[in-house]
Amino acid sequence: TTDMGLYLAAASAIWFLANGVGVSLTADLSALTGASEPLALSFTLVPLALTLIIVTIGYRSGRPTVSGRWLWPSWLGVAAVLLGVTAILHSWVGMTGVVQLGATAWVAPVAVYTLSYMVGSLRSEKTDPSASTAEAGHPEAGDDPRERVLLHRGMRAVATRVDQLGSDPEHRGPVIMSPTGLVGRMAATLCMGTVAGAALALTVTFVLHWADMVTLFESLHVDVLGVITVSIGQLLYVPDAVLWAVSSVSGVAFSLGSGSRVTPD
Repeated sequence: TTDMGLYLAAASAIWFLANGVGVSLTADLSALTGASEPLALSFTLVPLALTLIIVTIGYRSGRPTVSGRWLWPSWLGVAAVLLGVTAILHSWVGMTGVVQLGATAWVAPVAVYTLSYMVGSLRSEKTDPSASTAEAGHPEAGDDPRERVLLHRGMRAVATRVDQLGSDPEHRGPVIMSPTGLVGRMAATLCMGTVAGAALALTVTFVLHWADMVTLFESLHVDVLGVITVSIGQLLYVPDAVLWAVSSVSGVAFSLGSGSRVTPD
């Protein structure tokens, strides 16, 4: 018997939340709880798994954009489409009159997807052979399919020869890494090792407390649809849990809501 607009508003609010927009909920529950004041909640915990999905889709959708003359128009077109989608979802959230969005609701969703699209398009233009050939003054090489095949075969042969020279000890020179590159690689290795260790510690914690987790889950008394919904919600926050584990492993506390503090102790 629930109005479909409530589901649209909830789905839109989750999408805004994944783009870093805070969501506030204000509802009058006096008939259920007897409270004289309306319930007010503020939720800003970003489901990072959904954010990674959005960023990945934006990045991969920008990869086919390899032509320099269509690069800027494609960026503007994507931003315009995202602005229209944001307007529609914003109206869905406003239909209930219960959910309010943060001040960045009109900027953050457009910026997250458009920037991902821009990075993907720039990355594609740097690595695509036909784009570099056109920039070198041979645009006709990419027009004829036969010439394009010959060009790719020639470039593949050159790349194979370079690999052979690199694997030959007589042609291999000393590999010298700059101090900046060495420090950057060490920092990246340290960060990846910390995240991997935290993820392993989180996995061990899940295994050790599996019975408690099942008991807590069963205490919700939800139906099949509720089990699916709660499970998907938990999966969306697995990257957040890994970051919390990083905080615990490194000895830094984190908080869940105002007034709370979770420490390794």
